[in-house]
Amino acid sequence: MFKSELVNLVLKFVCYALFMLFILFSVVDYWLKIAFVVLIIPLWVITDVIKYRKKKETMNFKIKNACYHWLIEQSDSTRSRGIFSNL
Repeated sequence: MFKSELVNLVLKFVCYALFMLFILFSVVDYWLKIAFVVLIIPLWVITDVIKYRKKKETMNFKIKNACYHWLIEQSDSTRSRGIFSNL
């Protein structure tokens, strides 16, 4: 799941870089070039990276939480069977 998202993120970066090169070498106004290169494109990249990291952290937390609850259920079921009754 995350590998495909990571590939998409890398492809976006490549597209951003190509777009940045297009803006730099086109006959667009000087200030518009500066705005795109310095402000807009890095903002797009930063927001995509933040979204990817948040999604990854959320998924890792859900997996850890599920494992924790499974372990608790397993320990409760063994206690109810009397395995730890002599402790």
